[in-house]
Amino acid sequence: MTYRQSAGNDGVQNFISVPGMWEEAREKGMIEDIFKLSDGKLWGVMGALANYTQDTVDYYIVATNDEAVPEGMAELFAEKGLWVIFPCYGRENIQPVWKRIYGEWFPGSGL
Repeated sequence: MTYRQSAGNDGVQNFISVPGMWEEAREKGMIEDIFKLSDGKLWGVMGALANYTQDTVDYYIVATNDEAVPEGMAELFAEKGLWVIFPCYGRENIQPVWKRIYGEWFPGSGL
């Protein structure tokens, strides 16, 4: 279950658009709606990147769930073994984790 937005993929624009997306989703009550849909298989509500290209990336606010997708939300299917989780607890840690993903993991991953 997701709330989705496309963003620039330069590792800089995301530091502006992604926090804005979370704030917008919070203001609209979407975070609570997504959290309620979580089946508990993974951590409550998460951020997810998909459809990565050199210029853009789709960013999703997600929760795992096998139910039908509610109106106004989208489904993001990730095949087993084709995704990575970067744990991040607390708002103050989000930007440092993003910097490590773009500065360390992406360059070293070969993706």
